[in-house]
Amino acid sequence: DLAMNEQMVSDPLIAKKFLEDLAKNLSKKLKIEKEDAKKVLVKYGEKLNSPNILFAENILQNEKVKLNLEELSEYFEYENTLKAMFNVWEKYFGVVAHFERNLKVFSNDVEVYSFTDKKSGESLGTAIFDLFPREGKYGHACVESINQRYFDKENSLHSTTAILVCNFNKNKNGKTLLDMQSVSTLFHEGGHLLHVLLGKNNYVTTGSFNTSIDFVEIHSQFLENFAITQIAVNEVAKHYKNGSPLTSNLLEKIKYADDYFGGLSYTRQSVQSLFDLEIHGKNILKYANNPSSMDDLFKKLSQKYLGIPSITKNQFVSRFAHMTGGYASRYYGYAVSRVYAQDCWDEFVKKGLTLNNIKIKEYKKMLELAGTIPEKENLKKYLGRNPKQKAFLDLINK
Repeated sequence: DLAMNEQMVSDPLIAKKFLEDLAKNLSKKLKIEKEDAKKVLVKYGEKLNSPNILFAENILQNEKVKLNLEELSEYFEYENTLKAMFNVWEKYFGVVAHFERNLKVFSNDVEVYSFTDKKSGESLGTAIFDLFPREGKYGHACVESINQRYFDKENSLHSTTAILVCNFNKNKNGKTLLDMQSVSTLFHEGGHLLHVLLGKNNYVTTGSFNTSIDFVEIHSQFLENFAITQIAVNEVAKHYKNGSPLTSNLLEKIKYADDYFGGLSYTRQSVQSLFDLEIHGKNILKYANNPSSMDDLFKKLSQKYLGIPSITKNQFVSRFAHMTGGYASRYYGYAVSRVYAQDCWDEFVKKGLTLNNIKIKEYKKMLELAGTIPEKENLKKYLGRNPKQKAFLDLINK
């Protein structure tokens, strides 16, 4: 209760119902996916279980989607894709990027950009883009706000400094072409950075990342849509040799592949979230004093919602890093924010991606307000109603 107190979904019972409803509404798609997986596994003399279904998913994706990843990456050359993301920021949110050529940096692969408001010219902040691996570097992807943007009591602006970290595979002998996962990661982290840059808070404690987990992740997942959904991807994807847009055939394949086996993926996330809620609930001492009971619980939840047998020595609990990584019963925030992000995107594109779409201004306002008002109220102001699961379920169950 204490850990969840400041989340948008702040009641454990409501969070549990949210996850149970989500799993129930995905069950039809999950059933179809499992039947498809069983047919594949029979060919290999295997039965359906937790690791084998991932193997079957990979086989099916290659058979059904037949997506030429090398061909697809030619539309997402690194420099073009980064520029395209900045173009999206400028076009829809009025944030202009400026490459700082003369700044000394700690690696030749690192770039620094400053950002200004397109209309007023006001400084929004500076960001370090550290996007390629090197020895000893943090191996994941993230955005860290070194200092937050805020207005002090004299109304003087303190602009932000942030760093965006990724680890893309760089081609040192030619053009670096990004796979779809890397493109999605860039836009995801770019969504976080945009949130940091647009904050208009009088207190650093209510800005960008100092908001609830289930609010923070909405904006990263929202921006991913510009790179992975059919209505927007041509804003980003251009062939690096001739600038041609994605073919309709490739667009259809991206659309199909993006949420392929989505029933499995998001039901599994619901199971993990329900597990996290349970072990941090009223029976926390029971699980703390008997660690093996946690494995039993996870297998029970997996069987109930996924209907896929777990392997005895799977030991999922020992690999669930989020459980001890600061989430403390709030892992469900990923599922909540994914669903709410789709709801936000659906409202955003209802009138088309045109500059007279009023939702553009309202979405930017939501980023600026961040936690200066309760996050649930902020989201509701943008949507004009309480958030729903419908847009997400329509996408996944299509």
